[in-house]
Amino acid sequence: MNRLTRAALAGAMTLLLAGCAQLSPQQVTFEPDVPESSIQGDGSTLWVDVEDNRPSNVIGQRGGVYEDSSDITPAGNLRELLRTTAEETLREAGYELVEMNPRIEFTLSLDELNYAVEDVDAARKEATASAKISIQAVKGGTIYSNAFRSQRTIETLRFPSPEENSEILNHVFNAVVERALTDPGLQAFLNE
Repeated sequence: MNRLTRAALAGAMTLLLAGCAQLSPQQVTFEPDVPESSIQGDGSTLWVDVEDNRPSNVIGQRGGVYEDSSDITPAGNLRELLRTTAEETLREAGYELVEMNPRIEFTLSLDELNYAVEDVDAARKEATASAKISIQAVKGGTIYSNAFRSQRTIETLRFPSPEENSEILNHVFNAVVERALTDPGLQAFLNE
């Protein structure tokens, strides 16, 4: 093989490998599912507020050569998704949702939703997703609060696929949403 052919082949391989190492941005669809019979309400009136306290809508980066352009973001508005989920769960449990003069003010806060990929060695990658939600209920000057975390790590022989990213992120997100809305301490406080 002559020099020119080798140089062209090396250049083509470099471009091919660089293209493979570039990962596209990804939007993840979240679909929290809270079991219906998890909590039982007593008909108390509630006002629900939801906060997204994350500093950015970016959850993390998929990785690759151009990591800054491989952002993972939610496909929709997480604050509104959490509001809808909390309201449906509490309404189905037997609470009455009101805008004015509630017996209880309930706040659910998304404090963290993170994703990171790190090299384990030359071939293996480790992806970690984590989430944190805090809740606060106020009734007659008495406050109940709690916080819930979930974390999951997977190991792959390459950068995780969009499907793997979606699965790991939904796993941690659903876990904290369910734990927050089915917290036995919260239920006891709401029904006092």
